[in-house]
Amino acid sequence: MEGEEIIKLEDLKAYLSREIETLRVKKQKLEHFASIVKEIDEKEGVFLKSLLKLEGLNEKMLLCFDGSEAYKGLQAIKQDIEKVKFEYRQKESHLQGEVAKLAFNDEALDRYREDLRSFLYAKTKFVDDLTRRQREVFDEAMSKARDELAIVHRLIDALAKKIEGASKESELKEFLTLSQKRIEEIKIELPLRVEDLEKAYERTVESFKGLYERARSEVLSLKEELRRFAVESRLIEEDEVIALEAIYEITYEMKTKDLEFNVASELLKKKMLGVSDEEAQNILLSLSKKGFLALKLIVD
Repeated sequence: MEGEEIIKLEDLKAYLSREIETLRVKKQKLEHFASIVKEIDEKEGVFLKSLLKLEGLNEKMLLCFDGSEAYKGLQAIKQDIEKVKFEYRQKESHLQGEVAKLAFNDEALDRYREDLRSFLYAKTKFVDDLTRRQREVFDEAMSKARDELAIVHRLIDALAKKIEGASKESELKEFLTLSQKRIEEIKIELPLRVEDLEKAYERTVESFKGLYERARSEVLSLKEELRRFAVESRLIEEDEVIALEAIYEITYEMKTKDLEFNVASELLKKKMLGVSDEEAQNILLSLSKKGFLALKLIVD
């Protein structure tokens, strides 16, 4: 009897060892499954976060650039965003059905992981490309706005240096001060960087509608007022102030402040249609004489 009881206990011990090993293998497999789920969840989270950010910025930009040249490019990006969202929903629906069939099958789970990993990699890369394209559209449009603001700012500075001793000097100073203040207000109101658009939490999305064209219109209007102010104050002739703006524009386009006289004359002639070589050169000389431009004489 005692021998039989010992045998039974040994059998029980062996059985328990086998069960422990089975549970260890199952635990290991479940931990493997959990790591796969975590990996997929993290990749999906990165994808969805990028997509949501892209879509939110696209919505703001479409409103901001409504009526501008940039709108068409942003609209094309929106269509691509909608396509990505549709393909994601399709994949999500398909995989939900697949998950129900997995039943902890290693081979099926690996196929599921590779399928979803490949999909998320491709779509995340595509969203990154869309983000880059959208930033390029934004930067190109805002570069024009920044240049226009800088041109008006330089014009204000140039005129401010010439009003000393002029009749109604105090009135002229006040006008230029108000003009400069308005430029600063436009700079604050207009998101000149993508980061400014991202951080504009206190503004409603609707408040961006038409902002870009409205700001540019204000800048152009202010530029016209400055022209009129300069001519009526007899600080500069009308063709000269137009030429001065053109020179500022050329230097921003060429990213330089130094131009050879002949080059400046030729470029000015192209900007001011109908102006001859002699007229362009005379305008530059007159602007130099009045102190708005500095001409260098270099003797070899």
